[in-house]
Amino acid sequence: MELKFHGARRLTIRAWDALRESKGAVVFISGNAAVTPWAGAAAVGAINAAIEALAKAFAERGIEDGVQVNSVSPGAIMTGRRLSMLEKVAASKMITLEETKQQLLKQAGIARFGEAEEIADLMAFIVSPAAALDDRHGASHGWWRGEVSVTCNGANHRFGRTSTRSVGGGRE
Repeated sequence: MELKFHGARRLTIRAWDALRESKGAVVFISGNAAVTPWAGAAAVGAINAAIEALAKAFAERGIEDGVQVNSVSPGAIMTGRRLSMLEKVAASKMITLEETKQQLLKQAGIARFGEAEEIADLMAFIVSPAAALDDRHGASHGWWRGEVSVTCNGANHRFGRTSTRSVGGGRE
């Protein structure tokens, strides 16, 4: 909580004047446990939900100050950390790493793991001028300002006035 939530909050507060002056952008990153919590990761889910709420609060202020605020909530992304966890699970179950990966994909209802580069590309797009081209909802920075929430690592698509994105490992 101290680093992931409070660190992001303190950094954004300290940068806000410069963001306002430059009409800049902030992208928070949480995790899909914010919207799909499970008992084994309740603390992580609570922290991720707090980050989502923080992003929404800053997004409201950003509308007044001209600062674009979004939150990206990655799904099943193959990182070094995830790979290490999968290796431990495979060893404990005495099955191959590939079998462990396939079990997790099936359990999550997704075709593949997302890649970190895909999240980086999404974040770069969110803050790019191209994202501001669609102004259907009247926000000065377009709909990426936080008008739509989409979960891409399954069939869950929610639309409404939020500031979140959940991506990674979608159905192919």
